[in-house]
Amino acid sequence: MTKPIIDTRGLSCPQPVVLVLQALKGMTGSFDILVDSGAARENIRRTLEKKQIGFDAKEENGDTVYSVKR
Repeated sequence: MTKPIIDTRGLSCPQPVVLVLQALKGMTGSFDILVDSGAARENIRRTLEKKQIGFDAKEENGDTVYSVKR
């Protein structure tokens, strides 16, 4: 089974963070977040760290992929 993906590419703030917060409330397992904007990248990273959510980040095809571990 593949992990769910939250695709925030092309969205302006605060939409990416809102989507991630909704996913954190609604999902119990791991999921990936696709990000293409510098501001959203930083805001999502800070949000995950503030909520003490474990994640890995990698660059893939010019986007950042946060793999959230829960």
